[in-house]
Amino acid sequence: MPGDRWLRRYVDVYRACLHVAEETEDARALIAAALARATDPLRANPFDEILGRRALAELGDDGLAIADLSRALTLATRTHNVLQEGVVRLALAGRLWAADRAAAEAHLDAAEARFTVARAERWLRRAQQRRGIAA
Repeated sequence: MPGDRWLRRYVDVYRACLHVAEETEDARALIAAALARATDPLRANPFDEILGRRALAELGDDGLAIADLSRALTLATRTHNVLQEGVVRLALAGRLWAADRAAAEAHLDAAEARFTVARAERWLRRAQQRRGIAA
């Protein structure tokens, strides 16, 4: 069934996210496979790609992470996924804080606005905590 394939892709992405904390090489392999499926023209799934790029950003240095997060932000914005846009902006704020404080604060402001619209209280608290930690 098509729904089963979609669910399997979902599980693959989340499994890759779990592996980030465990084994980097295994995580990279799982994320690469999930991204390949998410970007395959026949199975393209922007949500899965957003999740995969967020997971990949957890593994990379700031330059690579910012590139992956920027791509994820473009996808979230294009698909009107307000919650994922906020989550990605929060991650970008964290990556940019030391190097470009103004851009980081702009992403943090935008993340808070997205979380408010999405009524994502837990994520809104995370953004507020990030602001408090960085202050």
